[in-house]
Amino acid sequence: ARQAGVEGSMRGISRKMLFTYALALCFRLWSTLFYLGYLPVDYSGYFVYQGTDVLTLLVVVNLLSKALQRYPSADEDSFWVSVPIAGALVLGWLVHPNLDNVEHADAAWMSSLWLEAAAFCPQIWMVSRAGRCRSLTAHFVALSFASRCIVALFWLEAYPQLKIMSHIYGEGLVYDFTPGYAVLAAYLLQVLVISDFMFAYLRSARRPQMDSVMEL
Repeated sequence: ARQAGVEGSMRGISRKMLFTYALALCFRLWSTLFYLGYLPVDYSGYFVYQGTDVLTLLVVVNLLSKALQRYPSADEDSFWVSVPIAGALVLGWLVHPNLDNVEHADAAWMSSLWLEAAAFCPQIWMVSRAGRCRSLTAHFVALSFASRCIVALFWLEAYPQLKIMSHIYGEGLVYDFTPGYAVLAAYLLQVLVISDFMFAYLRSARRPQMDSVMEL
């Protein structure tokens, strides 16, 4: 957003990344605006959590509208993102938790996690082909990587809470941990998608760079 506002340039920002990320936010809001299952139990669950996503969505849509006006060439933004999007929707429908206890809302929340992983693919593809990117774009991807690592560590501890009852065996209950594994896998995939970029980012950070462009 700062690059678009201060520099007045959308060069190096993938339109397909913005579109997929906006889609991920819409799917998450589909769940969190109308159901309580995936909201924090503290005061941040009272519209702070959802409000942050709504504001983020507005920013992303604004950036997407600017990117549409100055659309990168097909060679730059050529990643075929429709396949990961379709895969994300299918995976979210097939395997998801049931904290909302409403199948379409649960599937929408789970799909948003896979869509977030898919969103970075076009951007990483653009950067890898160009061998360079705007410094602000590189910092954005790096900070996103850090946030995904933190959330992945959270779910590494919390995924058992997403268990669902599978069946009764003898006098006890048998639980299915597959939804928790799926959530953990979605965040680990997000980390994995960006990890290759991070190696180049950290390596280039030790070299002298131009103010606005980072060589990777």
